[in-house]
Amino acid sequence: MVLAIAAAVPASAQTLGDGAAAYQRGDYATAYRGFRRLAERGHAVAQHNLGVMYSNGQGVPQSFPKAAKWFRRAAAQGFAPAQNNLGSMYAKGEGVSRNDAKALRWYRRAAAQGAAEAQNSIGFMYAEGQGVPRNHAEALKWYRRAAAQGHARAQILLGSMYAGGRGVPRNGAEALRWYRRAAAQGHLEAQNRIGFMYANGRGVPRNYAEAAKWLRRAAAQGHPSAQLFLGLLYAAGQGVRPNGVLAYAWLSLAAARISRISGSEKSLKAALNYRNRVKSRLTAAQIARARRLALAWRPKKENPALATKNFARAGIRPIVEPQRRISGTPDREESGAVPQNLNDR
Repeated sequence: MVLAIAAAVPASAQTLGDGAAAYQRGDYATAYRGFRRLAERGHAVAQHNLGVMYSNGQGVPQSFPKAAKWFRRAAAQGFAPAQNNLGSMYAKGEGVSRNDAKALRWYRRAAAQGAAEAQNSIGFMYAEGQGVPRNHAEALKWYRRAAAQGHARAQILLGSMYAGGRGVPRNGAEALRWYRRAAAQGHLEAQNRIGFMYANGRGVPRNYAEAAKWLRRAAAQGHPSAQLFLGLLYAAGQGVRPNGVLAYAWLSLAAARISRISGSEKSLKAALNYRNRVKSRLTAAQIARARRLALAWRPKKENPALATKNFARAGIRPIVEPQRRISGTPDREESGAVPQNLNDR
């Protein structure tokens, strides 16, 4: 993680840099002491960084109220990342009473300084009618501002507005263009959506080979829906050679990950049903091989900076300056070698 140091007197800059270096090597106790000394003297960046450490429970017991306190101090000095993070805490009711009006107020202050994360959050509030009347035109305006700065999540959400025709005429080509920008940054959700567009012929000619390429990238990073549909492509031989072992392995991974998502019972049932259909066509040796592949699999992140479970918390870091089901049924396994690593295929 590359951190940006705000302007400060040499002694403060040195202490801030020392704290950042300690944070990056995982020495949170040393980082905390360095940031705390500066924060008590009113250093906005250090105050923000203390908020991060309390929010994440790094070097100190996790405490959202204390995080909010330090974010507030830095935000009051006009530090945009702290304003954004304080807005996020109000939006989720972490450390403070949930208050969408206050969330929007702090997001706007950060957004006025060009903070893409805050611009994206404002867009989301208008798109979902959270604390404000639903307004797709306003959502588009803010998503565009954040997307133009390269904010991957905003690019995906802007693409989804075009894909669904919300606030703009439905336009698959424009949706794909924004998804591709996020996918180029290694964002697994964008890669998954591109895969589905090609698999289902939405906004682009149906192309199973292209679908498999994008679903494979998202699946390798751990996207459960991409793993599910990649398994179906291998089972049906659509865009890839039919391979029951790989189909079983990817469907097993999808089921395992989907089972940890609240409210996903329907998707889990579908994944298990598909896997059982594939299993009925495999030998005991093939099933054992597929299970070994699944057990050995590890996610391979293309961009660790985007590897966050909660997009709204993507900005909480220290500063030192399913769509339509793919058609087809499992087919026989193509004879041939099975890779030692699922991410190779």
